[in-house]
Amino acid sequence: MTLSLITKLCITTLVASTIWFVYTLQFSLALDEMGFKDRKELGKIFAAASIAVPIGSLLFKLVSSRPIALQLLIMATLIGTGLLGIGFSHTKTSVMIFATIQQLGCGMTMPVLIGWGFNTLPPEFRGRGMGFWSSVFFLGQFISPLVVTGVKNMAGSLLNAFVAFGVICIALGIINYLFSKNKNVSPVESEMAVH
Repeated sequence: MTLSLITKLCITTLVASTIWFVYTLQFSLALDEMGFKDRKELGKIFAAASIAVPIGSLLFKLVSSRPIALQLLIMATLIGTGLLGIGFSHTKTSVMIFATIQQLGCGMTMPVLIGWGFNTLPPEFRGRGMGFWSSVFFLGQFISPLVVTGVKNMAGSLLNAFVAFGVICIALGIINYLFSKNKNVSPVESEMAVH
């Protein structure tokens, strides 16, 4: 049971972190592909969107007592919607709106994933499990550009790749929610269950 939980946590984290770094590493190239070249305008888009990261952390605080499956669904839906919107955007305003939505989800990502691990892993496996989690999260950072390049080549453009990653992210959240055995269990109840 513990091994399957760690495996699920690590697989979900690997996919989530790979997608999490898509915006961070590729957004400026996506804007370039859209034809946005003015550095001042680009700076405004980045600045406006980045404000959403700490707001996303506050959003996590509001939903932290809700079931972990629901937290993951909200996080994945925000990131996925943002990436989809960026991929389909043609104006600076729409790009800024969807980048902000995406960054809201990114602000939730690490608190949700870390909270999931700490609240569901038995204490005797928590250190080892979160060690695996940390390794997998940063593996996602390493492989993200490679995965983006592969998807971009298949999809035909970086913007199409953003759309593809948006769909994958939303699907990840929905699948995890639908197949979660604890979709109605809060983090507090989950932690009590391991004692």
